[in-house]
Amino acid sequence: MMLGLLKKMLSTEPRKNEGVVICGGEAVRYDIVRSNRRTMSIVIRRDDCSVSVRVPLSVSNETITDFVDSRKEWIERHRSQIAESNRNRIVRRYEDGATHLFLGRPYTLRLNIDKAEGVVIDGDTLHVSVKSPDRCQKVLYEWYARMAEVELMKVARPLIHMFAEEKGRQPSAIKFVKAKSYWGQCSSTGVIKLNIELVRAPIPCIEYIVMHELCHLVHHNHSSRFHALVECYVPDWKARKKLLEATVSCRC
Repeated sequence: MMLGLLKKMLSTEPRKNEGVVICGGEAVRYDIVRSNRRTMSIVIRRDDCSVSVRVPLSVSNETITDFVDSRKEWIERHRSQIAESNRNRIVRRYEDGATHLFLGRPYTLRLNIDKAEGVVIDGDTLHVSVKSPDRCQKVLYEWYARMAEVELMKVARPLIHMFAEEKGRQPSAIKFVKAKSYWGQCSSTGVIKLNIELVRAPIPCIEYIVMHELCHLVHHNHSSRFHALVECYVPDWKARKKLLEATVSCRC
């Protein structure tokens, strides 16, 4: 019976840049993303629990399959955790009376029809003025993007200075981006990217992401030494990460 079930779940052949792994009796498809990198890693998107595997250009499909198969329990566990946190997270709606977060604090959206578009915070209310209701999401996102550059840097600036003094490393640039699969990213050239949606999160969560990326300036991997360095600066990073995952989504 189980063999028949698995055959049914795997009846559709995966595409060339895809693979399938069985996690808890479920056939989970994953995208294979090849790039000029040294290590293999697995990424699970928080908006839909989809899985992608990032690998070096020269790695064979057999090696990728073995790697993913060795991590299937990790994939199952994290997909379940993400799905649970998604169920508890505030649903993002762009209409009058909806709730939106800013620096971890909930605000009630009040939609105003006006020729002059913009966003104003007044107490616990987020007043969004738009020419028509269908422009609410665009106007609100543009406001979050502007506020991200201001508020995220308020949090990041003292941490960057502290890290530079203690470790002699600092980012070559800070960029604010729209991304659906990560909160922060550090390139091999020291460019740190922060997701605009991070401005919705509580400040302790923002601090954790910033320190996580700063530590990549020393260890550009997720080795035990990297995690030890993160824990040195953010001892409660696991609790902050859990709060972030339960509060907001990368998806705008």
